[in-house]
Amino acid sequence: MTRLSDLVREEFKGSPIPGTNRDARVHSFHSSGLQAPEEGTHTIDSQAEALYQKAEQELSQLERGVRHRALLNLDAIQGLADALVVSVHNSDELLRKILSGRQGTPLVHHAINVAILAIKIGLGLTYDAVALKRLALSALVHDVGMMTIPEAVLAKTDPLTVQERMLIDRHPQQGFDLLMGLGSQYEWLAMIVRQEHERWRGQGYPSQLNGCEIHEHALIIGLADVFDALISPRPHRKPLLPHHAVREMLVKGKETFPPELLKVLVNQLSMYPLGTTVRLNTGEIGIVSRLNRQYPLRPELHVDHAAVSGTIGPAKTIDLSQASAMHIVEVLRPMDAREGAQ
Repeated sequence: MTRLSDLVREEFKGSPIPGTNRDARVHSFHSSGLQAPEEGTHTIDSQAEALYQKAEQELSQLERGVRHRALLNLDAIQGLADALVVSVHNSDELLRKILSGRQGTPLVHHAINVAILAIKIGLGLTYDAVALKRLALSALVHDVGMMTIPEAVLAKTDPLTVQERMLIDRHPQQGFDLLMGLGSQYEWLAMIVRQEHERWRGQGYPSQLNGCEIHEHALIIGLADVFDALISPRPHRKPLLPHHAVREMLVKGKETFPPELLKVLVNQLSMYPLGTTVRLNTGEIGIVSRLNRQYPLRPELHVDHAAVSGTIGPAKTIDLSQASAMHIVEVLRPMDAREGAQ
């Protein structure tokens, strides 16, 4: 099997990966009045958890409103989008939560996860705060049309009937209609939601648009949508490990998404995404705790023998960019790491 690192080098050779100019983004955020969270790892983690729970509440309320045909009000969702942008810009805690396999109500969690991933991609494209907030709002409501579909159909594990498949395929148009009902100020949002399943070379639906006919926000959300689907459990398969999902996107996504967006996805998530368990050439097992944008093959690892294998040994941090003699030789599932170390 082709190594992921070799695959990335081959796909992107001779072309720099965008999205490393963090200083420009920081300036745009400060000038927009968006504030960083309080310092401290524990504080940041607590804030991220509280925000995710708030997002669950707001999206659940939106779903109930849609199912009961209540008049939509996106003010709370816009506020949530703004808060997610700030949090994702200032820390990777929310990203860590979704890559670690957090589960919940499928529609709700998928919308939140897609928003977090889309914001990360937008940051990699050096979007300013205004564009990021519009992207986040679009991602949070991208599946609002799915909320019109009977829950029994969404939860079905058997093959869908032709009529049920048609219901699913109509959800972009249903979302468009719902959002257009809010007035002309949301026409831009309705258009993005309708295009989220369009694909770069015309393979998508409902209009088989291609290339620049598709809004970039819709392509970003589509990319985030597919990635989250890969790392989430489905009735017919187990979730992929994040680094396997990155490989899948590189192999198959190049036919459906622009190469520059795939480059940013790899850059923002890394070949070894946050929370990935890896084995080093030294035999030590660590968990990716910080990404290295300049050297994506050499992240920072947290090595805790007691947590991983139950053996005695001090926890430590290894920065592979500063440890030239060490390198990653294998990606492990957490259970494999515990069993292999015993």
